[in-house]
Amino acid sequence: MAKIKIISFDDTDDIIIQIGDKKLEAMISIALYNLKEGEEYDAELTFYMFGDFKLQLAANERYDITHIENYSYTITGKMIDSETIDVGFPITSEWLADYSYLVGQYVTCKLDRLEVNFL
Repeated sequence: MAKIKIISFDDTDDIIIQIGDKKLEAMISIALYNLKEGEEYDAELTFYMFGDFKLQLAANERYDITHIENYSYTITGKMIDSETIDVGFPITSEWLADYSYLVGQYVTCKLDRLEVNFL
């Protein structure tokens, strides 16, 4: 879970969020309550892939999330368990389960769509 501030969102589930000093474009996957712009919420960041997923060792030990286009990002961070990469804040997904042998390592990958679960 991360503390997420909502910058803006619309009725199509598009959302712009802020975590620390990072502004991110994402899709709302789950929202169990009414959301308000400008408010902070505890939420889970996850991702979805439309094609193949490749996780590989990172060249450097660093934490980074870089916007590519639309909801796509390249992330680099430390894999802290079989479902979570820490990029300065946790991003979880079942897509990571096949890479549990990389737990404790710095990894990098491309995400097709960043999603937010407000639980």
